Amino acid sequence: MQRSNLSGDEYAEAMSLYARYNHASDTDNVEIFASCFTDRASLINEHAGFVATGRDELMALKRKAHTPPGEYRRHWNNNIYLEKAASDLISGRCYLLVFGGKLGDPPRIIICGTYTDELTLTHNEWKFSKRRLFIDWGQF
Repeated sequence: MQRSNLSGDEYAEAMSLYARYNHASDTDNVEIFASCFTDRASLINEHAGFVATGRDELMALKRKAHTPPGEYRRHWNNNIYLEKAASDLISGRCYLLVFGGKLGDPPRIIICGTYTDELTLTHNEWKFSKRRLFIDWGQF
């Protein structure tokens, strides 16, 4: 693995995208969740056997995967590695832990896995054009 070749601004914008995605997912904000992706983006989860492509499918997926009332969910990404692949493309990888539980109860790990990502510069904004989730372990 080589040293990241992003500018400071590109790095900050990409990291902000990862955070925005996680917060939108945790708060079930379908609009913000979908806005993290390009219009033709794909979210692939081979463990669950699905591919959601395009804004409508991504929004439908988020509506279906909402947090039940009285519970919480927290997505945690770590060891995010970003590398510039082209002037308008960043390759990314990170670890994923998803914690959750009933409000007031201690968290439990729900998912452990990794993401491999492609981020594309669209209208001067970095967005996911492809997200592939690999689940090492999950308690659904």
